[in-house]
Amino acid sequence: MFKKNFWKFLLADGAFVTLIFFLMVYAKRKVENFFLLFESYQVQMESIEPELMNQTLEGLLQFEVVANELNALVSETYMFVVFLVPITIYLLFCLSQSFNLSLILKKKFNPKFFLKFLILGLPFFVIILFLFDYMFKYIGYFLYSWEYAIYFVLFFIGILLVLYLWFYLFRKIIEGKFRLTWFKSFIYNMNKSGGYYLLTVFFGVITFAFWMVLYVRYITNSFYYLMWIPTLLGGFLFLVVMGYFREIFVNKLS
Repeated sequence: MFKKNFWKFLLADGAFVTLIFFLMVYAKRKVENFFLLFESYQVQMESIEPELMNQTLEGLLQFEVVANELNALVSETYMFVVFLVPITIYLLFCLSQSFNLSLILKKKFNPKFFLKFLILGLPFFVIILFLFDYMFKYIGYFLYSWEYAIYFVLFFIGILLVLYLWFYLFRKIIEGKFRLTWFKSFIYNMNKSGGYYLLTVFFGVITFAFWMVLYVRYITNSFYYLMWIPTLLGGFLFLVVMGYFREIFVNKLS
């Protein structure tokens, strides 16, 4: 199955990581523009400070205008960073993964199939965002105590379990095998497919690392000659390996 649909898997996964790459580039530039605007408003605030000290009407009116514009900018920044970027990533992830699952499960990919994966994944996505938020809070404290490293690992394991449960329940629902006794089946499937799932995650993390190097080098313009080529090829190579083990993992679910 993997060989038969190799190019389809590569296209779906490659399109996903490429779109995420350019989304992150765009998001970085957008946030930089936000900070530049914040600095300009700070300069405006400093310029009207003497008027405010004298409590003049003109100073108060200027302050009100700048404050309203600043408030609007804060709201726009918050919406972009907290809502638009995560939602876009979620939609792209659901689109690529639901397409891949339709190939693995030999189901027709259509809007209904996509929406099932999308709707089922919403609570899992919220939980994953929550876990990510707490997980990265402990990164800066690793040097102070091993206790924080343990918290980081526990949150990471929690994310892996949530992702596994998401794919597991989706397959059960698609094939009409969902039962109230799903917990026993879940434990059985963990033993049967857990190793392949961890391999999928392992190569997924390596793929992510390659693309992060590519992203950082790109935004800092610090590539040495044509070194971006092996980095890009390495990212796609491990992406293919991840896709291979993902197919075995999903097929092991029953």
